[in-house]
Amino acid sequence: MKKIYVITIYYLLFCISVIILLSSNMVGQLLHTFLPDQNLGGLDKNLLLVDKNLQNISESNIIIVGSSYAADLGDEKFCNISIRGSSNSECILRNTLTEVKEAEMVLYIITPLDAIVSDGNPLLEAVAYPTFKRRLHLIRVVIGSSKPFLTMSDFKDEENRHDYLTLRQRRKYKSAEFDFDKFKRIYDDFPNIVFVLHPHSGFDHDDVSKVVYSMVSYFKNSDLPFIDLTKLLDDTYFTDLFHLTNNGKKLMIKHITKRLRGAKS
Repeated sequence: MKKIYVITIYYLLFCISVIILLSSNMVGQLLHTFLPDQNLGGLDKNLLLVDKNLQNISESNIIIVGSSYAADLGDEKFCNISIRGSSNSECILRNTLTEVKEAEMVLYIITPLDAIVSDGNPLLEAVAYPTFKRRLHLIRVVIGSSKPFLTMSDFKDEENRHDYLTLRQRRKYKSAEFDFDKFKRIYDDFPNIVFVLHPHSGFDHDDVSKVVYSMVSYFKNSDLPFIDLTKLLDDTYFTDLFHLTNNGKKLMIKHITKRLRGAKS
């Protein structure tokens, strides 16, 4: 009995040591320097980048957070911790509480899909947080003991991908339950947030435009800080209802930067 007790104590100490080690900045630096990413799918490469950005956040940073449509936004002035495949961006905020609250500003990139009453992506969020679980998952993927996450961008048939995503997104607009008050609750906890209403394609579809207009109206009638970009770009800058082309992303971040400069002057 005493032997089992001693073994249990040593095992717990070992597990705690591994958690502390995997969560350390030293392991983070080694991971970002030496971890080969050829075995990583789109979501896992994104998780590796998020891990790096979280480690390098400083108080002078402006953080960008959101889902896949926000993941490619930003330049050296911004620190992007958006996670592809997560339909619950609030989860990102809650799990990076310390880093987010230390930032000068958080740009929360949203579409009405972020207001859907949803449990998000439990499989992804189970390995994304906390830090040691994220890093353990990435190491396991690289050595082949865990399957990589894939995104739609990992599939090569662009035309079918576009049609599939657009149809899936429109179905969400038709069937989902939207809770715009969710944004007020988030702002109460994160007063350094500015909501950025992401550009939208598909205004010729009533099921889409109706919800987008409802979201814009909600923010205009609230005290929440926001930047309305829903009509910034025409349909040529989109790959589906709200994912942007590379030129679309450049124009969006240029417009955000301009608006922020105007707010400071």
